[in-house]
Amino acid sequence: MSDTYKPFETVPFSFAAKQQKVAAGFFGSLFNSGVGPLLKMQADMLGVIEPVATAWQHRRHEALVDTQGLINNLRTVSEPADILKAQQEWSAGAFRRLTDDFTDCQTAAQKVLGIATQASFLPQLVENAQSVASQAAAATRAAG
Repeated sequence: MSDTYKPFETVPFSFAAKQQKVAAGFFGSLFNSGVGPLLKMQADMLGVIEPVATAWQHRRHEALVDTQGLINNLRTVSEPADILKAQQEWSAGAFRRLTDDFTDCQTAAQKVLGIATQASFLPQLVENAQSVASQAAAATRAAG
């Protein structure tokens, strides 16, 4: 049986070698086309998001402190009018924080979309990826 059937000996085509060549071509075209603009875009987006996240975290801390203050006030106050006043003050702060969260997120989203739409390198990046994909398909067809 060993004389007629040899499934894993001398294969004229190495699919692994072709895959490596295609992968090298893809990453080479990605980095040769200029990954710098992509990294700059990401840095710009993070520059927009970072202050929003920091402000959100400060507002969460403020909310925690206000809630603790409300609980302490409710423990010591016995008049219904004072209880109502404390709850109204807490609610006003909560709604102000919610409004600030919404406004900051909306503004940041608009800025991030503006950065993304100004990315002039994306068409070249897509074109390079399509070229490499067509080369990979041709290599696969040639192997099959």
